[in-house]
Formats: sequence, structure tokens, C-alpha cells
Amino acid sequence: MIKEILKPIISDENVLMVSIYRIDGVPVFVESKRVEGVLDVIYWLEKQIKTLINYISMGFFNEAEFKFKNYYILLYPISKTLVLGILFNDEASAYKLRIDAATVREQFKKLLL
Repeated sequence: MIKEILKPIISDENVLMVSIYRIDGVPVFVESKRVEGVLDVIYWLEKQIKTLINYISMGFFNEAEFKFKNYYILLYPISKTLVLGILFNDEASAYKLRIDAATVREQFKKLLL
């Protein structure tokens, strides 16, 4: 069911990873593509995720966006305990991904109620 909700984002050829993390930093769902250099970004993200997610859950950030080498990372809260992470290259439409993330967030809110 999670994969079906995330399908619009996962199916984008420029999206390299889609993940859902709990606020303690534990991944609940991860779908990634094997691309050179992505493992370095995922490793960095996993080292930072707990702090970033805490800032988002405490309301310091509504969302977070980072550039790491040639990759971009978007983090969006889905609920008080879950955060959506999207890793994409510079050929992706960040605008479209933000819209897709907002749609996914609403679908998860309905599911979690």
C-alpha cells in the first residue's frame, strides 16, 4: 500500500530514492535506484536524519531541502511521527516533486486517521 501511494514519485526517472522515516531516524520504507554516488548521499542522510526529523517534528522547519554534490534531498513531514524523504538529481522538476509530495502527504493523512 505504501509503495502504491508513493508510485507517482518513485516512477520519476530522476528520483533516485524515496523513503519514509520515523522521527527516531529508523527507515520504514526505502525504494532506491542503483546510481553511482547515491550511496554516499544516503549514508550522509542517514547520519543527519534524526536531527533533521526532530527539527521538523518540533516545528522549527515545515520541510527541509538540501543539495549534496549533484543531488537534492527533500524532507516533508507526513505526520507527527513520519517524514517523507526524496532524493533526486538536478534533471528532476523540483516543483513537480513538491506537488507530488504534498499529494502523498494528504493521502497518508487520510490513511492514518
